[in-house]
Amino acid sequence: GLHVGNTVGLNALKFPEQLVNPSLASKYPGRIFIIHYFVCCLHSIVLGPFFLVHGLRKWYWTSFLAMLFGSLPIVPFNYSPESFGKALGIFVTFRNVFELFLSLYLSTTLNDNDESFRILSIYHFWIWGYRLLDVGPRRLMKTLLIPSYQIVGVLLIMYLVVFWGLKENLVLFVGTPPNGSNPVDEESWLMHSGRILYCFIWYMVFYVLQKGYVKEVAATDCFEIHPAPPGGTHDDNVKNKKNGYNTIL
Repeated sequence: GLHVGNTVGLNALKFPEQLVNPSLASKYPGRIFIIHYFVCCLHSIVLGPFFLVHGLRKWYWTSFLAMLFGSLPIVPFNYSPESFGKALGIFVTFRNVFELFLSLYLSTTLNDNDESFRILSIYHFWIWGYRLLDVGPRRLMKTLLIPSYQIVGVLLIMYLVVFWGLKENLVLFVGTPPNGSNPVDEESWLMHSGRILYCFIWYMVFYVLQKGYVKEVAATDCFEIHPAPPGGTHDDNVKNKKNGYNTIL
């Protein structure tokens, strides 16, 4: 997952002609993706686990909110239906809605006891760790021109198996009670100020990027917000492969 994200970011900066998602070839969409990718990785593999280990629940949700600020601007550049088929595009949409509601529910119902942190830990590595896990198999099945509904089936099985493994404590460190040897008072004015400042900085970063993107669109004649993928859509490629087999037979 990290390799794919790094490659897309590099191509957006240096080799736009190699992008599978052509909408990122423009200046600001490429920058929005790179910063989005950075803040998501920051939450998923650095800050999220750190705050869980140290029992900083409010800081955890602050990091999540910053990631949410960075995720909304990338929605217009979503190419899941074109890249992996219509069925997977629908699956991703419903998965995102489910995960958003789950996040909102947990953020308003969990407290600071060990069981709440166990649930929060399972949630974190299931929802956000899985995002990095499914990228490789998804790309492989795309290369093999597997039909979209079959890709959805494989990813759904992975999604449920990952949850089961986390719930049954089959993954190291997940569900471990937070370290309480150095408790931090999250209710101090300094902590409140820090959380507000952290979210405000990320909000302004993406506000500036989106403002630049609007200006880029306005200043460019015939700007394509969602251009067709250069290699064709996944569903069309699968159909052409099937027609080719039928012709041979």
